Amino acid sequence: MGPMVTMGILNGHPGPRNLMKHVVDYIVSGRTTCITDIPVDQLGRLDAVSAIQEISDSVDCNQMIEKYGDLLEACGFRKVLSVESRQDAVSAMKSYYMFNRCIPSLPQFVEGIKFHGMLDMLRKCPEKAYSYLMQTEHVDSLTIKGFFKPVFSSDKAEEEDEEVILCNFHQFLKKLERAKMSCISIDAETGSSSEVNLNTGHFLQALIGCPALPSCITEGIITFDHKSDYLTTVNTCAPSINFSKLSVIKNYSSFEELMKNIIVGSYGFRREYMLIQQLYMFRAPAEAGKVLLWKGPFRGHGVVC
Repeated sequence: MGPMVTMGILNGHPGPRNLMKHVVDYIVSGRTTCITDIPVDQLGRLDAVSAIQEISDSVDCNQMIEKYGDLLEACGFRKVLSVESRQDAVSAMKSYYMFNRCIPSLPQFVEGIKFHGMLDMLRKCPEKAYSYLMQTEHVDSLTIKGFFKPVFSSDKAEEEDEEVILCNFHQFLKKLERAKMSCISIDAETGSSSEVNLNTGHFLQALIGCPALPSCITEGIITFDHKSDYLTTVNTCAPSINFSKLSVIKNYSSFEELMKNIIVGSYGFRREYMLIQQLYMFRAPAEAGKVLLWKGPFRGHGVVC
């Protein structure tokens, strides 16, 4: 995977941009950093987060052992759980889920980015390493709006319909930017569910294959199909959206449902932000760590590459 990341960066890809800071610290320095102060909600495992929160507050250690004994054993915690040792248990769980379980994936990844001297470059210019590899703020809606250029019809009536679709598109981007949309995510490992706020990073992942805009592609296009009964299609390699069934998606609610289905049906959506999953971002496999359920008439939209 390291050579693929290297070639992507050298060819203008913005980089994975989804590793946590302490992981990039290790890549840049070759040393592990203290992770005890990292917020527990960054673990990416709902069961581990619940375990840490309950163990930290509970005085009934026997109940915690019965409930979370398997997790504690998996993390390598071998002490008798008590009020005095529960912080050690919390540290063991955080260390395991944030870093230790990434071994040997992480050293293998570091070895891979030695390709073409990329690792040396990142270590000489650590700000570049954080820019390419670390989680970043999501792209704002105006930037995405400027990236995708509409191709309007020469027919006046058709152009009016296209303007409505484009207005819906811009409204959808603003709602994403303000985190006004969400879906329910089902954890495939535990069966627990959580609400996921959709954002512009999810949108770009679905439309161009990564949550940030690449430097080697200056624009994408939006086209409109007034005659076809096929569903809207997205091309991630040559960024483009071809809207169809315009009479339906002129209604904003229908448009929003369509775009949500494109997002949640795309490869790479809602995976755990842990290195084991992160290092596969460039392949974006269908076997995501999370499964998201969404029902509606637009199931079966096209996403092509």
